[in-house]
Amino acid sequence: MSRVGFDGSPTRRIRVEDIFVPCRQKQGNVMSSYGEVVTNVDQRPRFGAFVPQGWKQEHADRSGSEAWRSVVDFAGSAVAAGYDGLWVFDHFETYPDRLAAPLFDPWVTLAGLAQFPTVDLGVLVSCVSYRSVSQLAKQAACVDILAGGNRIVVGLGAGWDEDEYARHGVPYRSPRERVRLLEETATALTMLWSQDDVYFDGKYVQLAGATCAPRPASPSPPLLIGGDGERHTLRIAAERADMVNWQIGLDQFKKKSAVLRQHCDRADRDFDAIERTHSPNCLLFESRRDYDRWLTRPGADRSPAEQNEYNKSRGMFIGTVEDVAEVVSGYHEAGCRGFQIYFSDGPDTTSAEAFMSEVVPMVGLTASGPIGNNGEAT
Repeated sequence: MSRVGFDGSPTRRIRVEDIFVPCRQKQGNVMSSYGEVVTNVDQRPRFGAFVPQGWKQEHADRSGSEAWRSVVDFAGSAVAAGYDGLWVFDHFETYPDRLAAPLFDPWVTLAGLAQFPTVDLGVLVSCVSYRSVSQLAKQAACVDILAGGNRIVVGLGAGWDEDEYARHGVPYRSPRERVRLLEETATALTMLWSQDDVYFDGKYVQLAGATCAPRPASPSPPLLIGGDGERHTLRIAAERADMVNWQIGLDQFKKKSAVLRQHCDRADRDFDAIERTHSPNCLLFESRRDYDRWLTRPGADRSPAEQNEYNKSRGMFIGTVEDVAEVVSGYHEAGCRGFQIYFSDGPDTTSAEAFMSEVVPMVGLTASGPIGNNGEAT
C-alpha cells in the first residue's frame, strides 16, 4: 500500500510519522583526490540488504517465531526487489540497548535464508573471538553446501564490543592481539577448506592435524575483511582478502583505498582483485521537508547539524532519493563495487524497495548479480 507524504502525494518512501525512528555516471578511469586511478567505473556493483536479524532491536515486541517470519518476509521482498545478497551481523545481544528480544545467530540465519537460491549470503562480519577457527570453518562449509555452493561470503572482523565480550565470557584482548587473531584465522580457514590434517602453530590459533569435513561446495568461499586500520588490517586484507568492507565517509574511502593499494603493491597483489564495499544505513524520505522534520523530531539522538555531519562522515544513505543517489554515485566513482545496506525502517520494506526501484536507476546502475553467478544477473 502506498504511503502519503506531507504534501499529500502518494509515496513508497518513509514519512516522519512512520519512522520508529540529478546524478551522473562516469565511464572509464577516474582520478581521485588521493591520486588513485579508479578503474572500470562502469562496472556494476552488487547491492546487498541486511535482514532484520534482531541486533538493532527490530523484534522488541515479537516472539521468536514471529521474528523469524519477519526475517523471511523481508528477505523475500529484498530478493523480489532485485538485491544480489542477504547479509547478517554477528552479535550475542541487541544494540544499542540490551533487550530480552529475539536476535538470531548469523550462521543459523544464513542456513535458513538458503531457501532463496539466487542471492549471495554473507556475514558482516564474523567476530574471530567468538568461535574457534575449526568451528567457523565447519559452519561456513555446511552453509555453503546447504546453499548449493558459490553463494556465501565469509566476513571476518577483529571485534569491538568490549562489554559484550565480558558478559559472555570472551577474552577481550588488546587491539594488536585481536588483529593478530584475525590474521591467523584468515590463514587457517583457507587451509582447513583445502587440506587434510592441518597443522597450524600460531600465537592464538593452534591446529594439530585438524580436518574440516565436509569442505565447502565452492573451492574456497570469498573472504571479506572488515576494518580500516591502515598498518595491520589493510595489510591483512591485501594479503588474504577477496573483499574489504568499510563504513566511512567518501574522503576516507578514497584514502583507505590508496593505502590498500600500497599494501597490495608490497604484497605483489592485484589491487583490482579485491572488491571494496561500503555498508551504510539507509532511510529514504519523500521530500526534503519530510527529512527536515525527521531531523527535528522529539527525542532525536543528534541535533540536525550533528546528524548531517554523521551522515557525511559515515557515508549514510539517509535523505531523499536524489540526495542518496548522489552519495551512491560518489562511492561508485571512487571504486566501490558492493553495498551491504541496513535499512533503518526494517522490517518494513519501504526504503529497501524504493532504493532499488528509484535510487539505483537514478544513478544509472543495475545490480551486477551474485558472486556465484559470475556477475551475471539471475
